[in-house]
Amino acid sequence: MSSNPTRLKKVSEDDFFTEPSYVSTLNNAQLQEHLLETRAKLTSTLDQLEDKADIPKQVGKAKVRLQARFRVMKEEQPLLLLGIGVGAVALAGVIIAGVFRSGRR
Repeated sequence: MSSNPTRLKKVSEDDFFTEPSYVSTLNNAQLQEHLLETRAKLTSTLDQLEDKADIPKQVGKAKVRLQARFRVMKEEQPLLLLGIGVGAVALAGVIIAGVFRSGRR
């Protein structure tokens, strides 16, 4: 309703059924425009909620972001990435060695 800047206000249930509302002051064309705008807002909100609740989709987005970060790091700081990789392998080796040692006792 770009032509009418009045905002809807929240009313109690009793007032809803007894007091005239903003919507009741609209002509048919304005009411149809209001309904279309409200429907578009609701659709957008539901789409956003559906997107956030879709765990596989969110995991996929996170994977894409992580891959992009690694690509940038590979191009801009390859030695740092190599150091992280070597550190991860060393940490895995220490953990595996610790597991074998504790299993022998």
